[in-house]
Amino acid sequence: MSDRRLPAFLVVALLATALVSPAQADPTAQLIEVFKRSMLSWSIDYDTLRPNRAGAACIPWESLDDAFLEEGIFEALGYAWQVAGEPVAARAAMEGCERMRGGLQLIEICTCELLLYNDEVRLDLPENPE
Repeated sequence: MSDRRLPAFLVVALLATALVSPAQADPTAQLIEVFKRSMLSWSIDYDTLRPNRAGAACIPWESLDDAFLEEGIFEALGYAWQVAGEPVAARAAMEGCERMRGGLQLIEICTCELLLYNDEVRLDLPENPE
């Protein structure tokens, strides 16, 4: 006669995985997708921009939830491409995001963060974004 019960540690691990929403887990990959979706809403495909490109977005950390990660777009963006290197691309992307953030009066709503340089993730998640 075989025992068909799952080991207790496996049950706990499965429950913990099921209870953690994407917004509570590391949202980096999803934030990259939101950035690319946001760029496409402006008819710009980040993945086709020439090398030495960077992307920044104003992330609403306090209201970040599953619905936003699945369907939302960032209101303020910055990007650069075909520039002299990472420092210049990053600075241009961040400056563009900050200008858009100020122009749209989003200062209290979101924070501009560098997300990508070329295809490399550059986002530093805050320790406690909420």
